[in-house]
Amino acid sequence: MTQANLSETLFKPRFKHPETST
Repeated sequence: MTQANLSETLFKPRFKHPETST
């Protein structure tokens, strides 16, 4: 998992991005 992935994972609930979920 990249650092960006960790941040995006936390932002997932805030920003529902199916692409970021990958």
